[in-house]
Amino acid sequence: MSDEATLNLLGMTLSSDGSVTEHVMQKARTAGKLVSMLRRNSMFLSESARLQVYVSCIRPIKEYASPLFTNAASYALRALDRVDHRARRLFPSKTLDPLSLRRDVAGLCILYNLVHRQAPNLVLDAVRVTPLQVARLTRFTEETNLAALKIPTSKTEHHRNSFLPYCVRLWNSLANETVFAASP
Repeated sequence: MSDEATLNLLGMTLSSDGSVTEHVMQKARTAGKLVSMLRRNSMFLSESARLQVYVSCIRPIKEYASPLFTNAASYALRALDRVDHRARRLFPSKTLDPLSLRRDVAGLCILYNLVHRQAPNLVLDAVRVTPLQVARLTRFTEETNLAALKIPTSKTEHHRNSFLPYCVRLWNSLANETVFAASP
């Protein structure tokens, strides 16, 4: 992709249409090289040391601004997941949450802070979350929690998969105990 078609902002590479697919692919390539390097040197490190290197040096590369990855192409997210799967073979007795779960949790934590107005005022003014107004009882309203939010209207699939609509759908599927918890 040419430099004119991208914008580098706070370590994120955005295409002219707002997609982060190229950024995710670049992070998958970088993390893949580092996992290969760790694998080549694994005989010199214990399993817990390999895990520590992965968690502190490699995983942050794949997770930086990961809630924004929701509208990346599925092949790009699969590339990140393949790197994660290769890395997990380096520490078979340890269990780690999958990257998709970690992305969802990070997005929900941000949304929690927006809902409970614990974000900076500049962010609260820019991103509006609206409580869902229930006019009548339907199957949809029975399946949502009591703090359900209105899903932003989307005209395109790209917007439908962006951060706010995606995370609001996740939020609405949470149990009441979770959305009314004291902290994220």
